[in-house]
Amino acid sequence: MKKIIIILAIVLLIVVGFSAGHYNSEKERMIERDQTCDTMLSFVIGRLEDIQKEYNAYDISTVSSYIYVAQLNSNDAELSGALHQLWNAFIFDGENVKGKEESLIKAIQYADSDEIERIAISMRTIHK
Repeated sequence: MKKIIIILAIVLLIVVGFSAGHYNSEKERMIERDQTCDTMLSFVIGRLEDIQKEYNAYDISTVSSYIYVAQLNSNDAELSGALHQLWNAFIFDGENVKGKEESLIKAIQYADSDEIERIAISMRTIHK
């Protein structure tokens, strides 16, 4: 009987240890994803500031790449969705960011997913 209790205790300790390790690993992974997302968004802001000074297709392409990586690493579902919309806007209508750079920079700095999505939609909308 004592052997069974000892074996069950060891199995229980192994399971608890595994669960704790998995939890810590997931927590670290989420922190790393947040850091990657924040880093990519800071790169986006830097490129948007460059675009404000002088528009070029290379910066638009670079911004879309940074947005894509930020979107993939965002742990916030709303922000991820807004960044996906913004990524599509830059892929298909990146030239329409002209005049919207400052608003987009502020929206990204504050992680304002509603404003980011609004700007993305305005980039995709044809104005006559």
